[in-house]
Amino acid sequence: REPLSPAERLLARRELAHELELARVAALRAQGEAFRSTLEGAVALLQRDFAADTPEVEGALDLLGGMLELTLSPEPPDISRSLALLRSLDSRSN
Repeated sequence: REPLSPAERLLARRELAHELELARVAALRAQGEAFRSTLEGAVALLQRDFAADTPEVEGALDLLGGMLELTLSPEPPDISRSLALLRSLDSRSN
């Protein structure tokens, strides 16, 4: 593949930043499928538009690969004891 022109490199960096921002928003919203999809898009961009044999890109690919393994839908905490305590306090005040 031919090296990217300066304008193409700038566009590739912006596309990558956009994918990573979408992944961040998906993570904040615990949208696992969107998170994975945008990370996969970022990986594809890195592999397509950047020199994958450089330490920086290799590190980014490793990091994104690890992030793809994350689970964004953890089990909700058990609040039954707190709820029972609040209910007992409420019943005492009535």
